[in-house]
Amino acid sequence: MPRRRSLPVRPNIENLRKQAKSLLDAFRTGDPEAISAFEGLHPRDVSPESARLADAQLVLARSYRYPSWPRMQIAARLCAAVSRDDLETVRDLVVKHPELLTEGARGRGSHWGAAMGFAAELGKTEIVEMLADLGSPEIQHAFGRAILQGNADTVRALVRKGAKVERGVAMGACETLNSRGLQMVLDFGGELCDADGDFSAPAAMVLETYSRSPAEKHECLRILAESGVEFPDTPAMAFHFGRVDLLERHLNRDPELLSRRFRYDDIYPSGFRVGDDTGLHGTPLDGTTLLHMAIEFDEDEIFDWVIDNGADTNAVADVDIDGFGGHTPLFNCVVKKGRKEDRMAVVLLERGADPTHRASLRKGLKSTPDEAVREFRDVTPIEYAVQFHDQSYVNRAAVEAIEARISTG
Repeated sequence: MPRRRSLPVRPNIENLRKQAKSLLDAFRTGDPEAISAFEGLHPRDVSPESARLADAQLVLARSYRYPSWPRMQIAARLCAAVSRDDLETVRDLVVKHPELLTEGARGRGSHWGAAMGFAAELGKTEIVEMLADLGSPEIQHAFGRAILQGNADTVRALVRKGAKVERGVAMGACETLNSRGLQMVLDFGGELCDADGDFSAPAAMVLETYSRSPAEKHECLRILAESGVEFPDTPAMAFHFGRVDLLERHLNRDPELLSRRFRYDDIYPSGFRVGDDTGLHGTPLDGTTLLHMAIEFDEDEIFDWVIDNGADTNAVADVDIDGFGGHTPLFNCVVKKGRKEDRMAVVLLERGADPTHRASLRKGLKSTPDEAVREFRDVTPIEYAVQFHDQSYVNRAAVEAIEARISTG
């Protein structure tokens, strides 16, 4: 299947022209990806010998989910103008091309929506107001995008233009861990629930989504707790709230806390069930320790706390009936969603973590084009990273730190 993509937030038309030329060159030299793109996206059977630049431009435009190269150029000009807050250029483009009010600014099917949704996402309030006056039909969609990003001035402007705080709008802010947006839902009289009225859904979303910002996750959970959501008094929930003080209390009650293996139902209590271990996290969490979890969720303070309290840097996760598991915290360092850096890997190595430990892992990924569960048998952390099916999850800085340690003995 040809690769589909979205137009950059700040597109450059000259760069797009260069991409088309590179695509044409690749097609002519037999590049498999270029051949797949031409075969899947060009309406005619074009050979490498007969292909022209216009053909490559069409294929490129369709890979960005536009029907034609001219249409993509118009969209690129719009996105660039919105990004630089160029009100007059946006107005001129929309007046000349009214379809921009309804067609996806970053391509068909983009969650950002058309011109107003795009502007609301970036907090371009004056442009949003101008587009409303020009008759944009996506006031409600734009409101959701502004809430999702916590753009307060844009939210207020859209309310003045008729936007309503619909049930379920809080879910976007929960997914992006945007506490400002979540608080705005309350400030404008909205409910913290999903579209079906499930008041546990926002908490489940905050817990499940990957770690864009631990501090924002903590704040979102605080807002939900203060709005009436009841969370259990468990070590895992203290972990999610980022509360080292509460973890200290649990450690005093349970001296074996740092060596304890947490089942998936412990990490995500049944009241906030988020599915199985094929979530957004990169390395399995079922049967892992607080140290594994701190790495996965970028909880620096908790990571340092468990290390300073003597956590075993070679602690192995539980092994299931099929022989999968047994991975150490270094595995979580090399394959993870979110921040990519080597600090935690370096600390683990300095504290005696074994970079040659082998384990067998089974992992699927949620919300990806291919959600199939993959198996990785008898691999080291580096081998796990090299073989992982979605390389965007690989923390190359951590891999390099481990490789450097192995090379120096």
